[in-house]
Amino acid sequence: LVILVILITRYFVDIPVWDAWEMVPVIQKSYAGGLTINDIWRPHHGHRLFISRPIILILARLTHWNTFYEVILNIVFASGIFLLILSQIKQSFGNKKFPPTLVFILSLLIFSINQFENWLLGFTLHIFLHVLVVVIGVKLLTGPELKRKHICGAFVAGLVATGTFATGLIFWWIALLLIQVHQNTKTSLSRYVAAFWIGTSLAITFIYLYKFNSETQTFWLANATNWVNLMLFTFMYLGRPITIFLYLDTFWGMFLGLYVSVTTSVIIFFLVKQKQKHRVIMPFIAYLFYAVSAGFFTAIGRAHLGIEAARPSRYITVSNLFWIGVVVIWYLFYQQIHKRRIYSFVLKLLPVLFITFLVCVVLSSYRSLDLLISYSARFREERAAALEYAKTGKLTVFYQNAETMKQRIEVLRKYKLSVFRE
Repeated sequence: LVILVILITRYFVDIPVWDAWEMVPVIQKSYAGGLTINDIWRPHHGHRLFISRPIILILARLTHWNTFYEVILNIVFASGIFLLILSQIKQSFGNKKFPPTLVFILSLLIFSINQFENWLLGFTLHIFLHVLVVVIGVKLLTGPELKRKHICGAFVAGLVATGTFATGLIFWWIALLLIQVHQNTKTSLSRYVAAFWIGTSLAITFIYLYKFNSETQTFWLANATNWVNLMLFTFMYLGRPITIFLYLDTFWGMFLGLYVSVTTSVIIFFLVKQKQKHRVIMPFIAYLFYAVSAGFFTAIGRAHLGIEAARPSRYITVSNLFWIGVVVIWYLFYQQIHKRRIYSFVLKLLPVLFITFLVCVVLSSYRSLDLLISYSARFREERAAALEYAKTGKLTVFYQNAETMKQRIEVLRKYKLSVFRE
């Protein structure tokens, strides 16, 4: 975490980048007095950011849109994810000690430089917030008891997850499964929770998708019929966190995503047959299932752009949940076979797999550092171009719609926002 903070401080550039420019009209309306609910609710590339937009808007008004504060929130959210997962492990394992090595691996994943886009772009705070509330929701629904307060907390987590990323719609159905498998089935509460949750999930899904962009829906339908592309995209999405060092190579990401998905499924089957308690294993199965579903859901929205569209590092924050689940489940598997002294060849193989995993993580981090530095340099050019435009009226950096960018730079200048703050 300390190394990450040093890198962010060194390479962060205070300038709206990419999708962040779409916030300029919203911020402008907040100053001019024309802001409406529709400005908060409207779709954004397949998402409805009705939770994260207000957060960014409030921060922009309070700081004259110093996007470094958004990045600080990313670090806070990531720290919350780390602490909550440690708490989840403690809750699941009870008083059993888990090795420092496990904590180290989890920290490598959660604070990995591989998510360099999310460490440099404040606008992506919705992704870290999204993962945070998903972890909160899973923890609430997998505790030793299932009470009304846990259901209400998970409901709020679901709303925030839905309002920060489209894959939040998946949370409602995973939460339903967690409710169904919960051991506390004798209370009167549990008899009505499932019916309430199903009705609520259907209603929220309908409201979310109602009057969605017709072009986006066309892409969804087209992608949904191409199962080969959907599966390849999903496996690439899952394998990306530890194969980013093979930046332009999609094969190994897809292969690793498929291989680990299959082997982990076999391990889960083994653990269930060994009567591993649901309370121990279910949270991490939920992480796995959520990440796989998120990859598939993302494929429906992005597969028409090609399998390469699964490569952006901003997705790694979500797909990391897959690897967190894998690490814990494989650790439980190791415990079981070591305790029962079975599958001795597997016991010898697991350390080799562990070392290979660490090597891939280190190589990916090293490659990501190069990418982080190159992105930072590009953002510095964009910042300089905005300042140059304010002086000369010439936009020296190419944008797809230069006139729109000029108008938005003028808004920043008028309200003394971002690069024009001082």
